[in-house]
Amino acid sequence: MLNHCALESFTRGTLAVVVDSSPHLYEMKQLLLSGLQKQLLIACKSTGLKKINLKPGRWYQGDGSEQRLTF
Repeated sequence: MLNHCALESFTRGTLAVVVDSSPHLYEMKQLLLSGLQKQLLIACKSTGLKKINLKPGRWYQGDGSEQRLTF
C-alpha cells in the first residue's frame, strides 16, 4: 500500500490520505474498518489524531510507477 498512498495533510486532528486507485482505496478502507484505524488512533493519540480521511487522487505525474514519489 505504500506505493499507492500518500499523506496529504494533518489539520485539526484529521489525517488526509490520498489513494491512487479505486481498488487500493477499497482495500485501505477495509483495512481501516478491520481495526487498523482504531490501532492508529490509540498509537497516535499524543499527536492529536482523531480521524483518518481517505480520498482518491494522484500525487505524481503519469501512470508509470517510475514517476511516483517515494517515501
